[in-house]
Amino acid sequence: MLFGGLVFILVVIYWTGMLGSSSGIKGSLAEKKESALGWLKKGEASGVDWEGRRERVKEAFILSWDGYEQYAWGMFKASSLCVT
Repeated sequence: MLFGGLVFILVVIYWTGMLGSSSGIKGSLAEKKESALGWLKKGEASGVDWEGRRERVKEAFILSWDGYEQYAWGMFKASSLCVT
């Protein structure tokens, strides 16, 4: 029991970043936030055409919905799994 509690405390200390950084918890949380949102900045810098991607996704969704509506609409019945 004592060993499990000690391991838990060490894991929490490691997870919060108190072991490796001199700035403590606040510094590590700020670094985690920056790394978590870093992909947004990379997308803008790499010249990705977000508008073009958005249009292609819309077209794919509309095509899928039209196919569902034409071939599968009303084919599924809602019924219970057990017969009573």
